[in-house]
Amino acid sequence: MKEIFKIKLNEAQIKKQIKILHRGISKEESFNQLGLDVRYNTLAQFKERLFFYGNKSKYFWNNEFLKSSFEFEINEVSDKMFEFIFNSFKIVYKSPKNSNTEKYIQKNKVAFEYFSNDEMEKHFLSNIKKLDDTDKIYFRNYYLTILHQLGDLNFANKSLFLSSTTDLVQAHRFSKKDNLIINFWIVNDNSREINKSTNLPLFAGKPYKQQKETSIFLCILPHYIYSFTYRNKEYFNPHLAIKNEYDYDIIIINGIDVNQKNFKNKLRNETNFKKGVSLNAGVYKIID
Repeated sequence: MKEIFKIKLNEAQIKKQIKILHRGISKEESFNQLGLDVRYNTLAQFKERLFFYGNKSKYFWNNEFLKSSFEFEINEVSDKMFEFIFNSFKIVYKSPKNSNTEKYIQKNKVAFEYFSNDEMEKHFLSNIKKLDDTDKIYFRNYYLTILHQLGDLNFANKSLFLSSTTDLVQAHRFSKKDNLIINFWIVNDNSREINKSTNLPLFAGKPYKQQKETSIFLCILPHYIYSFTYRNKEYFNPHLAIKNEYDYDIIIINGIDVNQKNFKNKLRNETNFKKGVSLNAGVYKIID
């Protein structure tokens, strides 16, 4: 039945209802997030916790992030937030760290020159103010995604985003030879397109096109993780109990039903996450 579910996922992807993604991560890092030690804990213990807690960005567990001046609320759309974005692109433009960033700057010279001009900061903030909060968050995440993927500011180490890819070869490369891959899907919001009439700078393409990266905001919820693979063996989400063919469509859109009873206390006692997150009708809320 689980293999049939994967076939159904592929069919939904062909219909552009969803996107199937893979996140390569080292065994040590993935165990550590969940309060486990690769020297003493088992893959069975990892399996139990991954499919209960999911996989979260470094915002939730990296002490370096929590100590930094970068920290902000997940729904924050203040001037300070967009000032940070403006200045971050300016730093990248003035001091690119590698040739790939230099190529991306040349490809998007108009956008980067906009952010490098101090006089344009007021223009940028003024146009952001004209947006409603939903669009502000959308543009905030759009810009932060570019910064996350560029990686020039070491932003990935303090990021609200998780890197994933549609390419299994790239996922294996990021797993640092451990061959631990988290397999999941996201539901496409085909109704949402970027508003190009805002007079805000936009970027063409992705910084590392060959990586086929999709940046995931905050976390990969366990409700959308169908399996993980370790050394080419696949371990399915135990909550993926499909009783009849009608369950497929429901699960693909709404996610797997996961019993997360006593989640808050377990999170504190069992993992290295500093906080959790819930998602309801597209709105994220911190659990601490």
